Amino acid sequence: MEKTSRCAKSVIGAVAGFLFGIGMVFLLHFRTENTTPPKTPELQATVRIPEATPEVTELVKLSGGALLDRLEVLDSAQLKQVIRNCTDGDLLDPLRVAVMRSAMEILAARDPAKFLHWIEGGQLPVAIAKSAIETAATILAGSRSIDSILSIPGGSYSQAQSIAIAAYGAALADVDPKLAVTQMIAAGQPYLASWIVGSSWAARDPAAAADYFASLQNDNRIVMQLGMRTVFSRWVHEDPEAARAWVAAQPDKFIQANGLTALFQSLSVDTSMAGTALQYLSEMQDDSARSLKTGQIAQDIGNAYKATHDRSILEQVMAIRRPMERETMLSRMASGISGEVAGEIINELSGQTLRTSALEGAMIFAENLNQGFATIEAQQSPADRIAARSKLFEQRSRNPSEAAQIVFASEYPKEREQLLNSFATSLLPPDGKPTDLSWVEKLLPSQRQEVKSAVENWASEHELKVPDQLRTAL
Repeated sequence: MEKTSRCAKSVIGAVAGFLFGIGMVFLLHFRTENTTPPKTPELQATVRIPEATPEVTELVKLSGGALLDRLEVLDSAQLKQVIRNCTDGDLLDPLRVAVMRSAMEILAARDPAKFLHWIEGGQLPVAIAKSAIETAATILAGSRSIDSILSIPGGSYSQAQSIAIAAYGAALADVDPKLAVTQMIAAGQPYLASWIVGSSWAARDPAAAADYFASLQNDNRIVMQLGMRTVFSRWVHEDPEAARAWVAAQPDKFIQANGLTALFQSLSVDTSMAGTALQYLSEMQDDSARSLKTGQIAQDIGNAYKATHDRSILEQVMAIRRPMERETMLSRMASGISGEVAGEIINELSGQTLRTSALEGAMIFAENLNQGFATIEAQQSPADRIAARSKLFEQRSRNPSEAAQIVFASEYPKEREQLLNSFATSLLPPDGKPTDLSWVEKLLPSQRQEVKSAVENWASEHELKVPDQLRTAL
């Protein structure tokens, strides 16, 4: 009986132990299935609590990296709100403008197409947004698609679109200049295409750029001519001989003629290259082409001389062998300058028509009365001196003090009479209403009497009333 009892206890104990083990396994399994283990930092999801939109007064205290760091954490809606808040204040405040530009740059980098549409549609200050607009357009150039720029509200009247197209073209010109030209022409910007792409391409490979623009003669002649002019304006500074050689090598006469025009215009408008232009002109063998170019660049050569007073330019012109070409150049040069040199040039002209034209131009461009008088004094012909004084008076008649000096510088009785009548006309209504009559005090008594007689005679003949102030002064 006692043995039986011990066996029963052993069985009960074994069963109890087994059940306890089963329970522990079940319990551990249950905890494993229903308990989330702690996450490592690498596995934890980042939950960003939205930042409150900062006040402008807070942002203007920041600068540089600190300002960018503060703005970068804001979402696009908040950045737009910051920009709008800034527009409510003084847009001449450099700190406020800096905040706006920084916020715009961030928006432009995040979504360039949306930014461009928002800027135009939001009627925001485009001048402040210019840099960000250029950033957006440069990013879009990477996709080689201009469509999002062309769809900016306002179309061709949009200032933002114009800025964006220019920046887009400049960026694309560095990697695909032909596509840049094509897309900008399609966008209605042929002038920008010629200038922006031509400048960029000429800096890397002017011959290739010139070849491409020349190839457009049948497709877009305006872009062809403008593009070649842009290319040559840079090329002549880097290697004028190479530019001239390219022109000479063109088999197509039309392209060669346009190349010559671009070459000589680019040389002559630069005062430092005027001598090179004259040298190339003298070496041209084609008489008709040389004569044509002489007329085209003569005014620019005159401007170069006026700006530099480089006597060698005048000497090169004087050395032109063919009289007609030399006189054409001299007459155009004289038209743009005045003084003793203009007088010297005009005296070299054999034809009266050329001399008269040159004299009139010199009087128009005279910077002051003394320069005009110096040109006149250098003339040997009485007819030239009379014509020049008449033109000088015409240019200075609104200044009674100067006009009176021209009148009394006249040398011939009939000339004096005509100038006095013109002077009287300028002093009487309706042409003249003199208020400052201090010039009268500078006249000699005899001169004052001449002016008074001219004014009274002219008023009487034309039934005009002499203003009391003028009558009293005279």
